[in-house]
Amino acid sequence: MKPKNGQKQILFLAQLPPPFHGQSQIAGAVHDVFSNDAGANVWHLWRGGARAATEVGKRSLVKYFGFGLLVITLITYLIRGKRFDVVYLGFAPWAHTVTRDAALMILSKLLSKRVWIHVHGDGLQNFIKPKDTKSRFVAWALRQTELLAITENTFESGQIFGQFSEVTHLPNFAPDPGNPKPRGKKPIHLGIVSNLDPRKGTFEFLSSISRMKSQGMKVRGTIVGGPTASLSVEKLREKVEELGLSKVVNVTGRVSEEEKHRLLSEMDIFLYPSRHDLAPLALIEAIAHGCIPIVFEVGGIPEITGKNLSHNVLQPELTEEEFAREVCNIIKSYVKNPKLRTKDAANARKQFEANYSEAGFRNNILSALQQKQSSINSESVYSTKIAGQET
Repeated sequence: MKPKNGQKQILFLAQLPPPFHGQSQIAGAVHDVFSNDAGANVWHLWRGGARAATEVGKRSLVKYFGFGLLVITLITYLIRGKRFDVVYLGFAPWAHTVTRDAALMILSKLLSKRVWIHVHGDGLQNFIKPKDTKSRFVAWALRQTELLAITENTFESGQIFGQFSEVTHLPNFAPDPGNPKPRGKKPIHLGIVSNLDPRKGTFEFLSSISRMKSQGMKVRGTIVGGPTASLSVEKLREKVEELGLSKVVNVTGRVSEEEKHRLLSEMDIFLYPSRHDLAPLALIEAIAHGCIPIVFEVGGIPEITGKNLSHNVLQPELTEEEFAREVCNIIKSYVKNPKLRTKDAANARKQFEANYSEAGFRNNILSALQQKQSSINSESVYSTKIAGQET
């Protein structure tokens, strides 16, 4: 396949929404940059993934069959002589799909000299010094690919690995909603946006609200997100009722993008006690609105919140009761000191503006697309940082 008039040919092996979660949304953004900004001819091919949030993380015959068809299609491309300038793949090193993704990497390297591996979180360190057959296979498949790392930890792991042809720090982004609107002097509004999943801290959120309510604090809460295999909207509303929180906690279910951002603009605190997410897109959206984050020290989450808000980053070893107590103390400090609340809201917004803009994301991809593939050895791995700054 020869480019026409310099137009790049890109094979896009990643799932686009649905389901709606951070990884598929960012994949969609990359696809748009390839198509609209780079003017590339993008061949999107994906089968064997979850078709809804309730299927994420679950194995099924339908998924295996879809993946088989995907492999057959790629082999057909090879036989027919189709070749691409770039092959793009998403990769979650912590998931059960690593072997599947490694197989796609190998096929991709036969179809293109440049294979981009977009790592959505941490876990790459598991393959730096592989200890079993599976991890050695994945490490071998990763060699001579180009790493797009959304966290500092993964960026550094990619450099240590030394087998990538290029290593680029590509933080996620969120659209800029503009300057946050004043929140006023109403009861402090705590919110969370995520697919409903106990691993994302849904019940810790409720425990925190319950503790504050029991101490006579005037707060309200909003939980935004659609159902998963672990928790439905109906079951969560029943739990809210059971805890006596129905007058102060609103469970919205899935909402439109416009409504989600309206709700974020009204939240004072983004309470996100997830032990599962490593670099949640929702957290970036929240700080864009000037929401003050309270989070766990997991993956790239402290990196997103920034040093000026490190006092709101809690240890994931806390029990549900201990976490609720810590959150209660933080909220009390904001009630007693409104200036601190205003300062931290401004720090959240500044963190977004400095590191997670849409323009920076787009420019990083376009810059990486223009780079020529580097030679492969541990001393000459090409690395870029935010906004294309070399290191």
